[in-house]
Amino acid sequence: MGLSVSGIVNGLDVPTIVSQLMQSESIPQQQLQLQLSTIKSQASTYRSINSKFSALLTAAQSMTSSATWKATSASSSTASVAVAAASTAPAGSVTFSVVHTAAAQSMISQPPTPWTATTDAYGLTVPLTVTDTTTGTVLGTVNPTGTGAGGAVTLGDMVGAINGTSALGLSAAAVQVSPGAYQLQLTAKNTGQAHAFTLSDSTFSTATAAQDAQISVGSTNPYTVTASTNTFSGFMPGVTLTVSQQETSPVTVTVAPDAKSVGDDMQALVTAANAVLAEIGTDTDTGQGNANSSGKAGPLAGDYGMQKLAQQVRAIVSSAVGTLGSPAQVGLQLNSDGTLKFDENTFVASLGTNPTLAQQFVSGIPAQPAVGSTPATAAVPGIAAQLATLATSATDAVTGTLVSLANGEDAQAKTLQSQIDDWTVRLQAQQQALTTQYTNLQTMLNSLQNQQSWLTSVLNSSSSSSKSS
Repeated sequence: MGLSVSGIVNGLDVPTIVSQLMQSESIPQQQLQLQLSTIKSQASTYRSINSKFSALLTAAQSMTSSATWKATSASSSTASVAVAAASTAPAGSVTFSVVHTAAAQSMISQPPTPWTATTDAYGLTVPLTVTDTTTGTVLGTVNPTGTGAGGAVTLGDMVGAINGTSALGLSAAAVQVSPGAYQLQLTAKNTGQAHAFTLSDSTFSTATAAQDAQISVGSTNPYTVTASTNTFSGFMPGVTLTVSQQETSPVTVTVAPDAKSVGDDMQALVTAANAVLAEIGTDTDTGQGNANSSGKAGPLAGDYGMQKLAQQVRAIVSSAVGTLGSPAQVGLQLNSDGTLKFDENTFVASLGTNPTLAQQFVSGIPAQPAVGSTPATAAVPGIAAQLATLATSATDAVTGTLVSLANGEDAQAKTLQSQIDDWTVRLQAQQQALTTQYTNLQTMLNSLQNQQSWLTSVLNSSSSSSKSS
């Protein structure tokens, strides 16, 4: 009969056995890796909220700046007069007429000459000297090498030489006045009397005189203002005028407070605050029990600290400032879903009817000294000032709440990563040990199977011999 060794199998799948065992051994490391992923996500989320608060801080600081409330815009009563003004240009208006626009001087040679004629033939004096009319300074002398027949200087030579000498401040062109007949026209590159010029060749005549732009202000005792170009800078503080044609009818340029600009800046503040609220709402969403919930838990689900920051933003924009009453008077209030509502039209209208009220709601009420029996009062911060303080406390690079939270998560992530790395070394050693152990077991099983085969063979041989005898 055959011999069998109970429990001995014909070979082991060592890699599969080791892999299955290592899955169990690596569970602690997997749990650490899950924690690390969560912590990194939270650190990233804190920084995302921090960026939203930074934008809120910038917008709030803008609304606490006096320059924002002094913003002005300029307008012109006539399309031919363009106007641009710095936001800080003082309010006011000026009425004037445009006497004439600026012109660049141009001169033309006489008489018409053939394009390839020699110097003598077309009557130009070479060399040609150009002089600044105002200062008497010689700007340069043109004496080109002739390329015509016999080395004659051609009209083309003169054009090229003049255009190639930048110090002259002139541009030259050969103008065809009749078939085959040309005149040399020289034009100053800049307008205004300061760029007038004279030529040593008396055959040139003036085609256009150099002229400054000129406007006339007033009617009873008018005075004139000139500019070398069609642009008048500094005529009104912070305002630039550009004229394009003569205007005999009065032109009025007005600089007025720019309520729309202030309203836009206020809208930017509200938009930044709503961005903070939306970010915190999404990140702290528990995924349940909230009418505004998305149904998905955020990376900071239920984080009370972040929810408190959102509550503080809402409280600031919905509470009275001093004794002024509700900010709804200037168009700012809360929606039922906790977001901020801003009516820019109401705000702009309030700037027109009661600009002090609107500014105090946003920038704050200044301190007042004691007057007679009236006691002194302390300053009351406005909505923008309070938001700026809150945003600063959250984003400060050293003490900021959000910065500290993100840095704390980074430190914890570093510790976890170190633990994960230690586990990697430990698991690698464990895997090697298990591989060695089961490889040795496999070797032992192979040896037992060989012994079994030998014993079976011996016993079978003995049994056969006994039966034969």
